[in-house]
Order: sequence, then structure tokens, then C-alpha cells
Amino acid sequence: MLRKKLESIYRKTNCHVEYPESYIDLLYRFIIINQEQKNKFLNPYEFSYINNISIRDSLTFFLYFTNDLEKENSILNIELFFECSNTTCSNRIFLNDCELDPGLYECNICSKEYIYEDIKPFIKAYFKLNENESTLLSNDSNSTINILEGMSDSLKVKSPSSEFESSLNLQTANEGDNLESAISLETLTELNTTSEGTSITNALSPYEKLKQRLI
Repeated sequence: MLRKKLESIYRKTNCHVEYPESYIDLLYRFIIINQEQKNKFLNPYEFSYINNISIRDSLTFFLYFTNDLEKENSILNIELFFECSNTTCSNRIFLNDCELDPGLYECNICSKEYIYEDIKPFIKAYFKLNENESTLLSNDSNSTINILEGMSDSLKVKSPSSEFESSLNLQTANEGDNLESAISLETLTELNTTSEGTSITNALSPYEKLKQRLI
């Protein structure tokens, strides 16, 4: 059922115009492997690396499956955060829609306060499988077993090499659990446009509007 939902989103969005249908199988396999390995976040850099797809295409492809306002078009969530700059803290502060006013953001560990204008260059994003979607994998059990049994070592999810990371012209984090899968919000907003000039996902719309107000 998960694969059917991937196909449905692919066909009714501009994704089918910009990317080959074979990418659906690649993403489906990638999700299954990450679920089996109990990875909390899906790393688009790894998806790019193991499938020999450009970073730009990998990130843009992921965006097509993140649409918060239309759940039928949503497989992935985008979780935004920034890291507390207090050297004795370094807590990850996650943003919610209710925190989009240009007011104060407070670290719940050390109580240091920030304003949006100061943190916006440092906001990063994770891609995460929707909790509701993970249950769809139970209906794909045979496909899951076949994929895992037929998976070669070269296809198993792994962190990109340092050489690969250094070749990226996009901001990534280099330390901490799963931080290597983080993408800058600025990068995602720049990529959030179809070939026709419309937004790929509305999940970033509130942040794009706030960014324009603060320029």
C-alpha cells in the first residue's frame, strides 16, 4: 500500500514530468531499508549517493512527497530545527508552526532566547516518514522481505564518505546523531519550485512567507 501511495503522489503532481517512474522503486526500497534499520530520519544525501542521483534531484524529489496541508499527498514530514549556540548546551530546538511569529524562541534546556531573524540562516531540516505511513509497510510485508533479502551490501544505507561530503555544495552538519542528514532551510526553499514555477510543497510556505517579511 505504501508503494501505491507513492505512485499516486507521483502521478498527480509534477513529479511525473520531472523524474522517471523508476525513482518510485528507489524511494520505496530506501524507505524499507531505513525502517528495517530503525533510522529516525531519511537522508536524501544517502539516497543520492547510493542511487547515483544528483543532490539537487534527490532533495527536490523528496519535496514532492511532503505536503502538510494535503495528507493524501504526504508521505514525508519536514522537521525544522536549529542548534542552541550555548557552548554548554548545543540542544536541538525544533520549530512548530505556532512559533512562526517573528518573536522569541527559547531553548528548553538552558533558556537562552533567540529571535527568528538571527536564527534563520542556521535553521536545518530533517525528512521523516509520517507515523501513519509506517503502518502501510505492514501490508507490504512480502515486498519488504524480498527487498531486504535481495539487497546487496552496496545498496545498504550507509553514511557518505568524507570525500563525498566535501563534494557537496549544500550545507550539512557533521556531528551528532543523524545530523549528517540535515539540510539547510534556505536550500530547501530555493529548490521548492517546479519547472512550471509553482511551489512543489506547501509544507515550507509559512517559512517562505516569513522569510520575505524579514528581508
